[in-house]
Amino acid sequence: MRPPIRFTVAKEFLPIEITPSDPQELESAAFLEAAKRFYESQFEDGAVEVQSVPGGLAVTWTPAEASLDPFEYAVGLLQKRQHEVAVPILQGLLKSEPNHLGVLFNLGMAESDLGKLDDAIVHLKALVEKDPRHAHGWVALGVGQARAGRIDEAIATLGEAVRVAPDDPYARRNLGGLLGKKGLLADAVTHLREAVRLLPTDQPALYGLAHTLVALGGDEHAAEADGLFQRAIAVDPDTELAELCRRERSQIAQRTFRSNAAGQIRMDAVMYCLGAMQTFAKMSKEDVRKIAFEIAMLGTKGLDVNDPAQRYHLRSLPGQFSGLHLVCIEYVGFKLIDPSVDLGFDLSQEYRQAQLLFGGSPGAQP
Repeated sequence: MRPPIRFTVAKEFLPIEITPSDPQELESAAFLEAAKRFYESQFEDGAVEVQSVPGGLAVTWTPAEASLDPFEYAVGLLQKRQHEVAVPILQGLLKSEPNHLGVLFNLGMAESDLGKLDDAIVHLKALVEKDPRHAHGWVALGVGQARAGRIDEAIATLGEAVRVAPDDPYARRNLGGLLGKKGLLADAVTHLREAVRLLPTDQPALYGLAHTLVALGGDEHAAEADGLFQRAIAVDPDTELAELCRRERSQIAQRTFRSNAAGQIRMDAVMYCLGAMQTFAKMSKEDVRKIAFEIAMLGTKGLDVNDPAQRYHLRSLPGQFSGLHLVCIEYVGFKLIDPSVDLGFDLSQEYRQAQLLFGGSPGAQP
């Protein structure tokens, strides 16, 4: 049989399958038997012994000679997101093999994901001290430091990762993101551009570059950022990051919308709002709701409010519409069915002017 692997599982990290409702049960025969059965089912072969220790459970696993290597087994657990089971095994392996780079790396990564940041940083520092060319180790250490709020240390660490492996996209992406948070926007863009070049369909890299370009300011940067936001949304439209991209696209569109009129009321938008009021005055609220929600759904894919040549169609309303025309219809529709909804596009000035034209007073409703 292989040498035994001994590890301790703190009570707060006991697998949910065996965690007792009463902490006093940690020393009971029933708990120890359940724990033994659980780890036997996990390890599948070899001998398992368990005993209660202060604050948790001590486990000894002696793998069978023909069984999977314990390190490979722990890595497999991590791939299945079973960090709580894998970490104690890796800790046990580290005691017997303190120079095992794979153990240090995977243990540090898993501890970082579990929020055990001090432990993660210790193990990942040990890794890069033993192997200064371990690029992934430098990246993982930088991420752990950033999660712990040690931003300046993280920037220095990720800078070393870039020096060791200039083509590591994750080093570039994470370093660019942190530099952006520190306000070092030009340097951030340099690294994020490299990240996007190396990972052209990576949603976080696309979003990070676009967001930083917006922060730099200027119409040219805004136009490039808008294109990057669209690429990020196309990667996976259903993520929280995609929703952030849609919001920032809306903000870009609104800034461009206002700048085109030097900050003044846009009379084209006023007339679109007035036309919507006149149309909706002849409809039921349910019909208005259908139109407003169809436009809202279309908007999740992006509506170009600054290109009058781009035309759109609706199932619920005949005709061809520009992006701005649809946003105006949507704005008026939600004012009727739910005024509390924030569409992320401010047409309040144009809406009030259209109300005056429609009913003769700012409070008039279609």
